[in-house]
Amino acid sequence: MPAMNHRVSTLEDLLILERNLAYSLGAMSDLDAALKTLLETCLTIEGIDCGGIYRMDSTGACDLVLHRHHSPQFIQAVQHFGAESWEAQRVQEGKPIYLQLQSLTLPEMKALWGVEGIRAVAVIPIAHAGHVVICLNVGTKTTDGIPLLIRQCIESIALHSGSVLARLHLEEELRETQ
Repeated sequence: MPAMNHRVSTLEDLLILERNLAYSLGAMSDLDAALKTLLETCLTIEGIDCGGIYRMDSTGACDLVLHRHHSPQFIQAVQHFGAESWEAQRVQEGKPIYLQLQSLTLPEMKALWGVEGIRAVAVIPIAHAGHVVICLNVGTKTTDGIPLLIRQCIESIALHSGSVLARLHLEEELRETQ
C-alpha cells in the first residue's frame, strides 16, 4: 500500500491502491482491522481527508464504528442513524450518494458540516448478496466536490470489499456465538 504521506491521485496510483487493498483485505481475519485498513486507504486518495465507517444492523440502523479527522461534537451528532431516518433509508437503497455543502437543504446538517469544515461527502454503501453491511463515508475539507475519477475508485473499492467484509462479519458472529 502507498505510504500514508503519499497522496494518490493518478489513475495508475488508484489502480495500484485498489489492488493492494484487495490483497490486504483478503488476507485479514479481523473485521475491525479490515475496516481500519479500508478507511486509512481511502484517506490516502487525493482530496479525501476525513471519513467514517458505519455498520448496519439487522433493523437497518447505522452505527459509526470508526472515524478519522472529525471533532468530538461532529461524531456525537452523526454516531447513530435509526432505521427510519432519511440517512439510513438512503444507505439501504444501496446506491452511492454524493453531497456538497452548498447544495444541502437541511439547515441543521448544513450548519454541522459548516462548523466541521466539510465541503463534500461520498456515502458509499458496501453490500454483499444484495444487502448493505457497511457504509463508507468519506469527505473533503479542501474541495467543493469529489471528482469523477475519485468517485469511481471509491465505488470500485466498495464493490470489491463487500464479500470480504461480509465474510469477516460472519466469522466474527460465529466466534461470538461459540
